[in-house]
Amino acid sequence: MAEDKDESQEKTQEPSSRKLDKARQEGKVVSSKEMYSKYKIKDCIKHINLDNMHDYIGFNSFESLLCDEYSEIKDILDILRTNSNCSVSGSGGCLFSIFDEEVEAKNARELLPKKYQTYIVHSLNNI
Repeated sequence: MAEDKDESQEKTQEPSSRKLDKARQEGKVVSSKEMYSKYKIKDCIKHINLDNMHDYIGFNSFESLLCDEYSEIKDILDILRTNSNCSVSGSGGCLFSIFDEEVEAKNARELLPKKYQTYIVHSLNNI
């Protein structure tokens, strides 16, 4: 009996590739291509100058678009910003927070629903 083409393809894919495909189908992956296609620079420009530039450290012009497209991203940003800090990387593939102490990072992680992947990483002390 011949295998269905999709089944044989799935069997040869790496497990991580299958996970990524499944996450895409479930809408759990932010597509950079999709975000850039919807990005309108005029909608995201902030008027940053020497007087207010400190207020915009960490500003990401994709953030408002991401929050409009993915309410879960807005929810996570709100949770982490209420209790610590949070920023968007690049076109939205990752959210991150910066802490002085590991215990602070662990406490922030506990605020998030368990369904999200979280990582605590350390910077190098000496470069």
